[in-house]
Amino acid sequence: MYMQLWHVGRVAHPLLQNGRPNVGPSALAAKGGKFRQLEGSPGYVTPEAIKDPEHYIALYKRAAQNAKVAGFDGVELHGANGYLSHQFLDNTSNHRTDQWGGSAENRCRFTLRVIDELSNVYGNDRVGIKLSPGGGYNDMGMNEKDTSETFGYLIKELSKRKIAYIQLARYWDLGDPVKRGTPVDIFQWSNLIDRKHTALFVNTNYNAEEGAKVLESGLADAVVFGRSYISNPDLAERLAKKQELNSALNFMTLYGGSAAGYTDYPTYEQQKQQA
Repeated sequence: MYMQLWHVGRVAHPLLQNGRPNVGPSALAAKGGKFRQLEGSPGYVTPEAIKDPEHYIALYKRAAQNAKVAGFDGVELHGANGYLSHQFLDNTSNHRTDQWGGSAENRCRFTLRVIDELSNVYGNDRVGIKLSPGGGYNDMGMNEKDTSETFGYLIKELSKRKIAYIQLARYWDLGDPVKRGTPVDIFQWSNLIDRKHTALFVNTNYNAEEGAKVLESGLADAVVFGRSYISNPDLAERLAKKQELNSALNFMTLYGGSAAGYTDYPTYEQQKQQA
């Protein structure tokens, strides 16, 4: 069991942080979005630019140390979906002119420093990372050229570190009116990964048939299912037996603060008994 470590950076809201400001690599607010827990569903606000990124790198390290004490087998850096690590990678959210911004190498520095610190805690073979190169969520996403260059450099460097796995999420259009993001072929970087040491996982809106084809072709080492597991506690068995999935899951409701759905979705056999 791996603990996923993440800091939401600029897409936090001060009212949910006891009045403390949200932070990001630059003082650039994300467009769109809303906070359903707050009256009036306000959107994103302008963050404070982080003065010393090393302070936040140390926070990730402390989180890994806490995860190890708690008994987790490893950790995954959440470097996707417009959260802090992703904000440093993307040149639409990172306008810094110091060593943490500008070139692809500089924008990748934060993520690679975090990975190095996590590896110091767990060992590189117990550390993974999740990336969403195409963006499309939380106002993230560069043009195709910058995306290819940035993630090409990052994935090469991650592969050199021989971490446990790199998880690449496909572009996902959530219907947000802010249409930033670029649908890209996530397999364009697969030849940069030394898969003798680092596994390639792929994610986002795969079904059983498409996932099986990916594995049979050798394009990836595993296909990751997240949301489907929440509404189908017996997902693996349902996929193996070609049983219908529970379609009751509403993604936006799930993350809106309600407890419904976390523990009360039925197995396939329970559904049959209730019918």
